[in-house]
Amino acid sequence: MLVSGSRNSIQSATSQDSGQAGFAVTGTNNTLGASTTTGSTADGFKIDGSGNKITGSTAQGSGQGGFNITVGGNLLDGSIARNNTGAGFKIAGAGNTVKNSTSEGNGQDGFNSTTTAASALFDSNTANKNTGDGFDISGSGNTLTNNKSNTGASGGPNENGGAEYRLNAAAIDGGGNTADGIPIPKTTAPKKCPTFPAKGTCE
Repeated sequence: MLVSGSRNSIQSATSQDSGQAGFAVTGTNNTLGASTTTGSTADGFKIDGSGNKITGSTAQGSGQGGFNITVGGNLLDGSIARNNTGAGFKIAGAGNTVKNSTSEGNGQDGFNSTTTAASALFDSNTANKNTGDGFDISGSGNTLTNNKSNTGASGGPNENGGAEYRLNAAAIDGGGNTADGIPIPKTTAPKKCPTFPAKGTCE
């Protein structure tokens, strides 16, 4: 489904087995709510415009990523990426917000920000059972607040295949983040990600 132009409002839409992106948003300041894409050959949701709001939506079984934001200034809230071939949520551009969202069972990272992602906010998100990292964060000035990477114990059924947090640049710690169910940074023995949110890997 192509969403072009501006200030469109789409609610409770469904895209199934699309030969391209389930929802391709090329316009600006549009709203998609409670919408679902299943089995698209490309990304579930591809956002190429700014100022868009995607809320309460689900991407599952896509041939590429779940949600792919290529430019800045967008909001993803309360959405789910499950069992997609690529990353659950991939963010580029400045000033995007991803919050209250869940990435589970995807073939790459749960949440990924590229080197062009700056001043992004990741707030109250959960990453479980992804093949790659729970959170793989590049770019400058990105904030992590109240996120959970593997809600269970280390090595348990919710474990991500890579790091819980891979920070390719220093991030901003908004507090409340956990890895393997443990609040981080934990600087007392046994330590858990004691240098978070400095550049580095948090297992």
